[in-house]
Amino acid sequence: MNKMKQQSAWLVLLFLTVCLLGSLTANAKTVDEMRHKEIKKSYTVSKSDQLKVSNRFGSIVVSHWARNEVEIRVVVESKASSDERARREIDRVNIEINKADRIITAETRLGEQKGNDQNGNRGERRLTISYYISMPSYLTHELAQKYGNITLPNENNGRSTIEVKYGNVYAGNFTEELDITMKYGNLTAGNLKTARMDLGYCGNVSIGNAEMLSVVSKYSNLNLKQVDTLDLEQKYGNLNLRSADIARIEMKYSNAKLGLIKKKLDMDEMDYSEVAIEKLASSFEHVDASGRYGTLTIGLPHSASFRINAENMRYGKCSIKGFNTTHSSVVNKTEYHYEINGGKGGTIQFDGNEYSNLNVKQL
Repeated sequence: MNKMKQQSAWLVLLFLTVCLLGSLTANAKTVDEMRHKEIKKSYTVSKSDQLKVSNRFGSIVVSHWARNEVEIRVVVESKASSDERARREIDRVNIEINKADRIITAETRLGEQKGNDQNGNRGERRLTISYYISMPSYLTHELAQKYGNITLPNENNGRSTIEVKYGNVYAGNFTEELDITMKYGNLTAGNLKTARMDLGYCGNVSIGNAEMLSVVSKYSNLNLKQVDTLDLEQKYGNLNLRSADIARIEMKYSNAKLGLIKKKLDMDEMDYSEVAIEKLASSFEHVDASGRYGTLTIGLPHSASFRINAENMRYGKCSIKGFNTTHSSVVNKTEYHYEINGGKGGTIQFDGNEYSNLNVKQL
């Protein structure tokens, strides 16, 4: 009798389990209904043509091929809590692809949400719009992506303009001009020829070598390798530079680690910042810096011959360590003048603006 009761209990439990699993499966289907559509167009191109792409809520992925042709494939996916909602969401997406006056344009346009979708929970639906572009490497292009990433190949031989908001850029080398505007994202790129960058709230920006690099950076962190000529305005961030021939830097509320400066460094503003030059080449021409509540530290070889002029140092510190000083003078503890090893080479000119520090040390 007990055995029969136990069997009956197991049968009831098994029945309830099956019902529960069935209910969960049904709910899972309603929570994750998906619609899909795909658009594809291609155009013959030459070196005088241009490509302009603007997208939202997805990504742009570029690949190169050996054809004089551009192929644009757009994949749109809509997921929602019901099939009807997924359909309405994907119907809002209009992909416009055209060619006129040697310019190929591809743009994502979104219609207005209707009915209950206007007040619905955004977490109950998701829209992804992905562009896959195949093109010759020489083609001039403008790519704009909001809420998503842009990925480019290892070698890019056309002029490039990139704009990303709330996303990342992954790219290789650029042999022509590059213009990047980035807000709220990360940037990884290889070697650059000439580049201009407008960066805001970028957690990590990593660049290889560059011939000419001009950067305006706010609340961003920069990691640069060898730059021939650097022009940088930075506020609220960090700079890590391996080496530069010539650099002009303005810094506020930032820190910088400069590995090697070969010729010139001009710092018109070094406000509330700390800058360390690990090595200033013996053959350098000049370092000219003006600080407000900042600290500049410079390392030079023991044999280097140079001059130091530090002014407006009333509450600041001027420290020179480890060198053969052939001439020195101090005026009212506010001006410091030194000749090191004869003072025949470059000059370090420092304006402390009363509250900044200069440290020059032997390597």
